[in-house]
Amino acid sequence: MMDTGSSTLSYALYMHLFLQNGQETLNRLMNTINSRIHNNASGYAKATKNSFQKAIYDKGTQGEAVVAAGLESMSSYSKVLYNVYTPEYTDKNGKTYWVGEIDAIVISRSGINVIEIKNQSKIWNIFGEGPSDCICYDRNNKLLPDSNNPFSQNRIHEKNLKHLISRNAFLTCFENAVGGYVVFGPETVGYHIDNSKVKQGYASYKGIRKLLDDECKTKNRLSNGEIDAIYRYLKSYENNKILEAKHRKSIGY
Repeated sequence: MMDTGSSTLSYALYMHLFLQNGQETLNRLMNTINSRIHNNASGYAKATKNSFQKAIYDKGTQGEAVVAAGLESMSSYSKVLYNVYTPEYTDKNGKTYWVGEIDAIVISRSGINVIEIKNQSKIWNIFGEGPSDCICYDRNNKLLPDSNNPFSQNRIHEKNLKHLISRNAFLTCFENAVGGYVVFGPETVGYHIDNSKVKQGYASYKGIRKLLDDECKTKNRLSNGEIDAIYRYLKSYENNKILEAKHRKSIGY
């Protein structure tokens, strides 16, 4: 029998329990869980302030929490940020990019990876040669616009993050270390990805940790000190309330 009073119980463990045993088992633990959720080692729980109940009933939050469990258990040295808001700016071509919201950023030896998490079965078929040209269709075979295409969304997030890093004179050299992945959560079992055509840029919630750890073995772009420096700079944009308010206003939320 699990000791629900143990202070070592982690957010990731609660999510694992939910996925394995369902809501009935968790209902018996509800009263204990919420009082401990923000006192454990989960960076996701502390950064987002999302309750465990919300992670159960809201598919988007559940997907983020499950993916976070993998990101925070990488064997390689890394730092993770959640809900990072990038400021509005105008590029050299005169195009304006509004305040953006990035689900997660993983900073490790292999680089700075922007993570877009999807946990709802809106997209049915995904085709393309990689993250730069993937196109998505819904279950009715209707082409989805870029605004609903996770790969297009993540391309913009990467561009926004590169611009944000370029604003820091000491870190601008790390712009080229920015990459990204679309990560599909446990509710996206209905997704169909044409593996013969989609070569890169995505992972499942079960595979993202190994993928990033393997990258760290072959790519050595950042030192531990550089990882820490980039993390400290971007930390002030995590759950930034001023930028969050601007973002919500821009999307009419």
